[in-house]
Amino acid sequence: MTITRFIRHQYDVVPAYSGTRSIKDHLVQQSALVVQDENEQPIGVLTPQDVVQHSHTLVIDCLTARPTVSPECAIEEALRVMQETHTDVLAVMDDGNLTGLIYKNDLLAYVTDQKKSLEGEVNKQVTELQAIHKELVLSRQILQAVLDSTQSTVILVAPDYSILFFNKKAGDESQALYARELKTGMNILDYTLHDTRVAGRYLFDAFKSDFDRALAGESVVTERKVQFPETSRWLRAEYGPVFYQEQIIGATITVTDIDERQRHLLQIERQNELLKHISWVQSHYTRQPVATILGLTSIIEKSTLSEENIRIISMLEATAQKLDEVIRNTVLTANSLEEER
Repeated sequence: MTITRFIRHQYDVVPAYSGTRSIKDHLVQQSALVVQDENEQPIGVLTPQDVVQHSHTLVIDCLTARPTVSPECAIEEALRVMQETHTDVLAVMDDGNLTGLIYKNDLLAYVTDQKKSLEGEVNKQVTELQAIHKELVLSRQILQAVLDSTQSTVILVAPDYSILFFNKKAGDESQALYARELKTGMNILDYTLHDTRVAGRYLFDAFKSDFDRALAGESVVTERKVQFPETSRWLRAEYGPVFYQEQIIGATITVTDIDERQRHLLQIERQNELLKHISWVQSHYTRQPVATILGLTSIIEKSTLSEENIRIISMLEATAQKLDEVIRNTVLTANSLEEER
C-alpha cells in the first residue's frame, strides 16, 4: 500500500531567514514546518529536533538534509527511510512540486491497526481451525467407536495395498488367528502371504483379484471357507471402492464370520437330503408291501371264511389302509418341503 492516503496536504510554512526564537511555539504545535526561500519555494522541512540539535538563530541554519518520497512510495519503504535517516517527517514531492508531508506516527498508527486487525483475523481463523479440528477429532472418535463396536472386521486399504485404517475387531482377529500385530502402513499382500501352502496361495490370488476389482470401482461379495493355522471358518468378505472427489483412493474390506450360519445351512441341507431319502424309501419300499397286502385282502374269497376270520381280514384291511394313508401323507409332506426350498 502507498502513502497517498496519509499525505497531509495542509501544512504551515516559515521563511528561511526567520529567527528560531520567533517560530519555536509554532513549531512545537505543528511538529514540522515547511521552510521557503525568498521566492517562496520549499527548501526543506524544519522539526523541533533540528532546532535542538543545531541551536542557531536563523531557521535556514537549522535545516537538516532529508530525503523526499513520492506519493507512490510504499508505506514500508517510507518507514525504512525514516528509520535510516532518524526523522519523523518527510516531504512528499510529485514532479518536483511539494504535495505535502508524511508523518511517521500516522504510518505507524496504520501499521499497528493493520497488525491488530491481522492478528485478530489470524486468531479468528485459528479458533475456527481449532473448532474444525475438534469436530474432526470427535467425528473420528465416533466413527472409530462405531467401527470398533461392530462384530465385523473392517480394513481400509490404499491402491498400493498399504493398510490405512483398521478397527479393533481386525486387530484382535490378527492376534488371535495369526499371533501378529496389525499395523497401518504395512502391505496387506505381505500379510496374506504368511501361508505358503496351495490353499494359502489360492486364498491370496482370490483376495488380490477381488481387491483389484474393488479398486476398479466394482463392489464384490464372496463367501468361502478359509483355513487358518489352527482352525477353519466360513467368512463373508465384502470389497467396496472408496471415493474422494470422484477419485478412488482405496477399498474397504469388511469380513463377517458366517461360520455358525453356514454350518446351520449345511445341517439343514443334510436334513433335507435325509428327508428326501426317507420319502423315497417310503414311496418305493414301504408303500409297495402295504399295497400288496391291500390287494391280497381284496381278492380273498370271504364266503368260505368264518365270521371271525372275516372280521380279522376286515381289521387287517382297515389297518393297511390307515398305514397307506400315513405313508402317502409323509411323502406329500416331504415333497412340499422340497418345493418350498
